[in-house]
Amino acid sequence: MYIPLKSRVSLPSINDEIVEIDAIQEPILICDCHGEIQALNQEAIAFFEYSREEAIGQSIDRLLENPQLVRTKDDGCPWYDRLSARDIPCQTKSGKIVLVWFSCSAIVRSTDALPVILCIGRDMTERQQVELQLRQQGERERLLRRITWHVRQSLNLQEILTNTVADVREFLNCDRVSIARLDSKKRLRVSAESLATGYGSPLGDRIDFESLTDVLSTCCQEGKIVAMEDIALSELSLEDLARLSPLPVKAQLVIPISIGSPTPDGKVHPPPRLERTRVWGLLIAHHCQNPRTWQEWEIDLLEQLTVQVAIAIQQAELHEQLQAANRELKQLAISDGLTQIANRRHFNQSLQKEWKRLTREQLPLSIILCDIDYFKLYNDTYGHLAGDTCLQQVARVLRRATQRPADLAARYGGEEFVVMLPNTDLAGAIRVTESVRSQIRRLAIAHVNSPVKPRVTLSFGVVSAIPHGDVSPESLIRAADLALYRAKALGRDRYCANEGTAPDPGLDRGQISCDRASISES
Repeated sequence: MYIPLKSRVSLPSINDEIVEIDAIQEPILICDCHGEIQALNQEAIAFFEYSREEAIGQSIDRLLENPQLVRTKDDGCPWYDRLSARDIPCQTKSGKIVLVWFSCSAIVRSTDALPVILCIGRDMTERQQVELQLRQQGERERLLRRITWHVRQSLNLQEILTNTVADVREFLNCDRVSIARLDSKKRLRVSAESLATGYGSPLGDRIDFESLTDVLSTCCQEGKIVAMEDIALSELSLEDLARLSPLPVKAQLVIPISIGSPTPDGKVHPPPRLERTRVWGLLIAHHCQNPRTWQEWEIDLLEQLTVQVAIAIQQAELHEQLQAANRELKQLAISDGLTQIANRRHFNQSLQKEWKRLTREQLPLSIILCDIDYFKLYNDTYGHLAGDTCLQQVARVLRRATQRPADLAARYGGEEFVVMLPNTDLAGAIRVTESVRSQIRRLAIAHVNSPVKPRVTLSFGVVSAIPHGDVSPESLIRAADLALYRAKALGRDRYCANEGTAPDPGLDRGQISCDRASISES
């Protein structure tokens, strides 16, 4: 066997060796060339948990997790070279795996003796644990950053919740992660969840607060985290276990999601460390295959995560409120404040838009212009509040008459209304007019001083045309107004209609017909 010259040093006898190495605070083994242990110090005895009698005479591979590492190979490399300068997993007598850094040297006692192998070990288990903790900490921080990035990338609440449950289930490697929202009626509804293959879904289930398990009640009422490692060994009642059995669940982790409440200054401050918070909902993790110990660092990370989710939820809710406010403002801008149907400005914009579209498509556009007969006299008789109610009732009838998406009913003036009917010919517009008259008649709104009838009546001007570029949409309005004027001149409570196919100056020359039934009706 080749022994490096630098290793050719002299040692005292074996008994003296033991005395010498016992004073060293690291595990030391002295082996022969074949790896059989000749001596070991007290530190090695304590570390590997074998007594001196049990260890001496045994091969060093008995201490290794992978004995093949030092057994004879054909690579020509001595076993101690394969062992030296490496982190080697070793197994103690009790079965614990420890990591040892070995430094091995071949040493001779005298020129005529076979060398012995001095193996000095250093316990690297603690270092490995520290490195593992650092790696885990890094992974946790990356996960937290990733999930935080996900939830902050959207102002859509459902998207935030969906991304959260997917990322958390991947991180925990569990079978189900759900987010359940607590509503104003003290009920939980599962809003988002991520499931492993083969497990059922309670998504959308609504649970009454009074029937919640004690675990969920505690989280909702007190905002406390509850970690259950083994559902079967928990203190849950039989009723609670029965509620969980269909899922199924072996271990459960529930973390409340708390969001800030408005403070006296009117501002909303997000958690954590807030006194004024409310439980918005719960983050629930289920392990279904077997019981599970929830690590403290897992709980800590999820608690940090729920803070970020809570902030994102508040931002999404504020965004939704802003969107709703914008929609309301937009609706106010296009609606008549009294009747809640479109205002004249919105009608004019819609008329221009439909005129251009139907010019391209060469399809008809109809307009119904109507007026409440003797409405000033109605106000003088019943008062303006009653007049406002009358206007609202008429507007509701007109709204019901415009069922298609492009149809539009609008308040055109004080007691004047207009209806736009795209893709509708004159016959269709007259049918809508007759339907409105019939509904107004059924309302039987009293108008005792009306010269027409002792109830509210309307007069209508109906016109239809196929738009073209030579005329403007305002000509259609003028034609409808002319027809309405004709209906009033003939005694009101009737409609008059333009029978032309396009609005043109010819309408001013009297191309108008009126409904005979209205004229003859008593």
